[in-house]
Amino acid sequence: GCAYADMRDARWAAPDVARLEELRLSVLEGRCDAQLWLGEHHVVVAELGAHVRAHPLREHGCELLALALYRAGRQVEALAVLRDTRGRLTEELGLDPSAALRRLERAILTHAPSLDWHPPEEAAPIAVLAPPAPPTAVWNVGPRNPGFVRAGRHARASAGAAAIAGTVSAVGALCGYLRAHSRWLLLLARLSRPGSSTSTPSTAGGESAMTTSRSGA
Repeated sequence: GCAYADMRDARWAAPDVARLEELRLSVLEGRCDAQLWLGEHHVVVAELGAHVRAHPLREHGCELLALALYRAGRQVEALAVLRDTRGRLTEELGLDPSAALRRLERAILTHAPSLDWHPPEEAAPIAVLAPPAPPTAVWNVGPRNPGFVRAGRHARASAGAAAIAGTVSAVGALCGYLRAHSRWLLLLARLSRPGSSTSTPSTAGGESAMTTSRSGA
């Protein structure tokens, strides 16, 4: 309905009433234009007819009504709308119809194919781009980050030192074992040879006393 219907005669509301009314009429005509584009000319004829009767000097509304009537097979009524609009513009305003109305009248008279409704072409499917892959983590190494390089070298040096220390410790333990059991190891080595003499370590004075028995005696 009309904006400020209860107070439209108030002076303070007049500018807003005119602005909102113009906006409402423009939206109505835009919606009817979209319906004509979709091929609903039979549907909009009644609404556009009431719109033009209420606002006979709105040329765009008259143009839409004439086009809807023509597409609905009512050519005579379409021409009558255009001629009535021309007469009102001339009598009331002293103006000629717009170029759009004159072109539409000529097209209706010549049955121009451009007036016929054609189904709108299907829009090409919009390619949906896949989201970009997350960036691969890249370490900032090399000359750009000398601190990282120094830290890596220090870690490698520490690991190497630990390995060497472990090896030295193992060798030291082996050497200690050999020193503590050297006498027994020598005895075992001699006994493993054919025809060798036997010896036993002495417990007195910490020195070995060898008791020798010759084989075959």
